[in-house]
Amino acid sequence: MCRGIMLFCGRAEHIVKTFTAATFGAIVTDPPIGTLRPDAYFDFFEEREMFRLLRAGGKIIAMTSPHHAVVELRPPRHFTIEARPELVPAATAVHPHERPLEPVKRLIETTEGEILDPYAGSGTTLVAAYELGRQAIGIEVDEKYCLAAALRLKLSEGGQ
Repeated sequence: MCRGIMLFCGRAEHIVKTFTAATFGAIVTDPPIGTLRPDAYFDFFEEREMFRLLRAGGKIIAMTSPHHAVVELRPPRHFTIEARPELVPAATAVHPHERPLEPVKRLIETTEGEILDPYAGSGTTLVAAYELGRQAIGIEVDEKYCLAAALRLKLSEGGQ
């Protein structure tokens, strides 16, 4: 795996419970609203598990909402909404909700500290963090996409 990047294959709501509180400067993700288990995304926020993981001053950037926006959340539930990155065209995408790399890099540049992506998909957030020299942890439940993310990371470091 790329230096400073970790990828877990499993269910985010279980894996994040093993992380130390106040570890991450930002959570940058495209949560699976309406997929897998529709209530999982909302349970995650209701249990305040995401906020438990953030350092003081950290923020959550969720690249989806009913209004197709980037939602930025800061404890205690302050949020802002802006246009989200469009999807990668289906003909070239590895994942059905894959985001282009450059807009995700711009989102990460608005954050500080280690990044968590609990719904890593094909690994766009992880590759963006790697290319920006940031540490990041990704979690993906689907083994097919976990393998795709690992391959993207390997290719981003020059296939070494």
